[in-house]
Amino acid sequence: MRKANRQPSSQTLLTFQVGERWFAIPLATVEGTGSLSSVTALPGNTSRVFLGLSYVLGQLMSVVDIAPLFNLGSRLSAKDLLILKYEGYYYAIIVSVVGEILTRPTIRAVRAMQGDAVLGVSVQKKRRIIVLDVPGLITRHVCN
Repeated sequence: MRKANRQPSSQTLLTFQVGERWFAIPLATVEGTGSLSSVTALPGNTSRVFLGLSYVLGQLMSVVDIAPLFNLGSRLSAKDLLILKYEGYYYAIIVSVVGEILTRPTIRAVRAMQGDAVLGVSVQKKRRIIVLDVPGLITRHVCN
């Protein structure tokens, strides 16, 4: 298994909201947005984050709900998706709102927040944004 580069950097990020909390992921991983119609749960799945599979824009994707990782309940009622691609596979994160693009944000590393899923925190317009580590999120919470 390859160790992900978890060094915070000043890469371009896309922000999104889940519940009342703001998050960001590297723009380079984003493939687009879509709408969620239905999710097919997989037998034996015990992950709180990986909900199952869904066809989105004609592509089979793993549906991810990050809300439980941050004690935000479940966002299954939200129908907007942020679609990303990691190592050739598509993943759809359930979001409340897709935000803005941040170029060269300052990212401060944090240690105590959700371990492998968080790279750091950025503050923009007096708003704290949790910067997600896509490899950590996928390998630890979706494909485990």
